[in-house]
Amino acid sequence: MESRNQIVQPRLSYATGYILQLINSGVVRNRGVEILLTGSPVKNDKLTWDVIGNFTLNRNKVTQMPADLPEFYLSDTWLAGNARAGYVLGESMMSITGYDYQRNANGEVIVGANGFPLVNTAFPFIGNRQPKFTFGLTNRFQMGPLAVSFLFDFRIGGDVYNATERDLVALGLSKRTLDRGTQIVFEGVTQTGERNTVPITLDQAWYTSGLRGLVESQFIEKNINAARLRDLTISYTLPKSLIEKTKIIKNLAVNLTGNNLLLFTNYSGPDPDVNGLNASARGSGAMGFDYFSLPQTVAFALGVRAGF
Repeated sequence: MESRNQIVQPRLSYATGYILQLINSGVVRNRGVEILLTGSPVKNDKLTWDVIGNFTLNRNKVTQMPADLPEFYLSDTWLAGNARAGYVLGESMMSITGYDYQRNANGEVIVGANGFPLVNTAFPFIGNRQPKFTFGLTNRFQMGPLAVSFLFDFRIGGDVYNATERDLVALGLSKRTLDRGTQIVFEGVTQTGERNTVPITLDQAWYTSGLRGLVESQFIEKNINAARLRDLTISYTLPKSLIEKTKIIKNLAVNLTGNNLLLFTNYSGPDPDVNGLNASARGSGAMGFDYFSLPQTVAFALGVRAGF
């Protein structure tokens, strides 16, 4: 599917007297698939086991930029440092653009005469927040009056900008700063193509400069996976012999539900499924931006269901 003439708001020169302008522009191509499978592996008088699986995959690409801009970004998502949700020709709508080290055609870091990497400040593409795919798996077991159901959510792939870690480095509170004061030689090449051999010291200036150790591409965590126990519900239906004397209630069930009880992930922060903006922050579009964001809440609920 191709979407044309997106409603976008590019920033204008402040000399115009305005900040944003609404225009219809840009072309985005979307391709995806969603598969829902259901089944009952076991079904007899004593036990019923129902399974629901939901697989989702989406790929999108910007095939034409709004007003032929080299980069278009959501200003709300420019939360911390120089990284933001930016659109680049040929990349995903879930791209991250920001500062990165300069690289040659082979992808090698270019190092200056002082031994420090040179920085590309033109906001190149540095990450893609779009997962490769997501999968939800629900199991429900019914054993007489007792029912147990649980939902696992799986997220495979996608990048997260850990701006929280970036700030902790600047404050000297991250494990990344344990090697401060040591000398290293950066892997890379000089501007003339030779291998870099100049040693530098990882001092305070390195860990506090946005043009050295705080370059945003170094805080993009790649290929993040997660498995989450999204929901667990235990329900028990009381025997009719206990409630038939009421002559009002025909059936009565008690249930206990827990949400977000378990999380397994290779992300270094508390939760990879974060959004740096929300309604209270008066912004949107910052999924995958972790800037002191709170993890999803562990919650419990006790309920009673009655039929009359």
